[in-house]
Amino acid sequence: MRNRIFHQVSIAGMTFEGLISADGPYLYLSGPTQGGVALGPAGLRYFQPVSHSVRHTPPLGWWVVKYYGEERIFLPGFDRIAIRDLSGEFGVPVLGEHAPEYSDHVRREYFFTSPAWDALRHWVTKHPRIARTLATCDSYLPRWYDRAVAEAKALAL
Repeated sequence: MRNRIFHQVSIAGMTFEGLISADGPYLYLSGPTQGGVALGPAGLRYFQPVSHSVRHTPPLGWWVVKYYGEERIFLPGFDRIAIRDLSGEFGVPVLGEHAPEYSDHVRREYFFTSPAWDALRHWVTKHPRIARTLATCDSYLPRWYDRAVAEAKALAL
């Protein structure tokens, strides 16, 4: 599994990894608080998720979400600076309070401008067989593999 990690960074004491899953590129939080979300539909949002259980009410705070309201990773203690760092590092947009402001296309393009994308493109050149095999399902970030290969070739010129 270690050879599927293409990017790793520590922000506000938490270690985030970009890794390739069967669904394509993911943002994953390792450690005691684990979670993950596909990078295409990911966003950052300050809110309190709706409770799905009588016993547990999710906390108010910063969350990595899928689409707009599907909470995936709670970010305890994160302030605006840490959110800006995480957003910039992985190309995950900060979503507004009242409505999702970014289309799926805009979210994907934001990822393609990030350091995590540069690392993924480099990873594809170092692990071509794994990348090609895992690129068969790319519903959340369509054609990421083809784009990585094309950009890597263009940059090599």
